[in-house]
Amino acid sequence: DSNGRMVLYPSQALETWECPGYPPDPENCVTNDMPTVAGLRSVVEKMLGTAWGSDENRKNWADLKQILPEVPTGSGKLQPCQICPNTTGNVENAELYAVHPYRLYTAGKGNGNASVAVEAFNTKRFTTDYGWNQNIMDAALLGMAQQAQEYAVSRASVGAAPGYRFPGFMPNMQDFAPSADHLSVMNNALSYMVLQSDDSPGQKLTLL
Repeated sequence: DSNGRMVLYPSQALETWECPGYPPDPENCVTNDMPTVAGLRSVVEKMLGTAWGSDENRKNWADLKQILPEVPTGSGKLQPCQICPNTTGNVENAELYAVHPYRLYTAGKGNGNASVAVEAFNTKRFTTDYGWNQNIMDAALLGMAQQAQEYAVSRASVGAAPGYRFPGFMPNMQDFAPSADHLSVMNNALSYMVLQSDDSPGQKLTLL
């Protein structure tokens, strides 16, 4: 772009924000989607934080970091993409991928930078939390204890899937039976509710 930064276009933000039709319309097509931007920033930052790689590798990573798109934000909160189409096709809060799985904004970082993520969580489009929905993990990572607790209790209250001997199998919720997501997502969130890393090279841990 005019600032020398990479532009990710045409793109898509998971299965929820996609470019309708072909050829894509620049004014109604995903540009600089949050999952890709957050993922690139997270990975490059971690690579630079290690001692691994040749001098040439590390220079290339540092150069790449300088031209990566900015994390998409607007109206005081994270956004799913810098430019988003008018319609959605699924129920994923793509803007919160900067929280989970890429952890650019978390309570564990302890640097007070999470306000845009908290606002995005509080105004998220899709509020369900079961199966692969990630709201419980986002709440836990942002230190929103009451909300995370309510999600955890709700998930744990779901009965076992019918027709299986193992009581830990959950019923079909989105994709297949038994659900492999419902309790595993809850288990991840329970871990985040107790202990979080700041993702620095030293991996400082915070007991919440």
